[in-house]
Amino acid sequence: MNSLIKIGLCLSILLFSCQNSPKQEEDKSELEQYIPSIFSISELYILTDKVCPTCNKELSKKLEQKVNDKSCFIVISAHPGKVNTKSFENATNVLFDYEKNYLNYGFPDSTGIFKIKDGKIVSRLYIDPSTIHTVLN
Repeated sequence: MNSLIKIGLCLSILLFSCQNSPKQEEDKSELEQYIPSIFSISELYILTDKVCPTCNKELSKKLEQKVNDKSCFIVISAHPGKVNTKSFENATNVLFDYEKNYLNYGFPDSTGIFKIKDGKIVSRLYIDPSTIHTVLN
């Protein structure tokens, strides 16, 4: 009889705890869960330390001008020893993602600039020696 009461109590706890669980964010797109401001930005920058170290350093300098710019969002996975990230530390539009979670959302492990419209990526530019000059000018 004692074990029957324990089982009933456990089942009751499980039932009530499931009913009171917070609503999941099912209506948000996966990208919006990663970048909550995706619908209010027009540019997304991903700064890595891959492909072209010189290009990444140059882009990092250019991105310093975009710190706290609400029209863009910057994801940084570059190792601080390879790219200067100090000026981004207190920025409101920067996400440091050293675990590279951005790979789960279809982004390559490469530095790139993504134009955003209505929360969706409409164009991509991957940064390498042949494209860095268009970005810097």
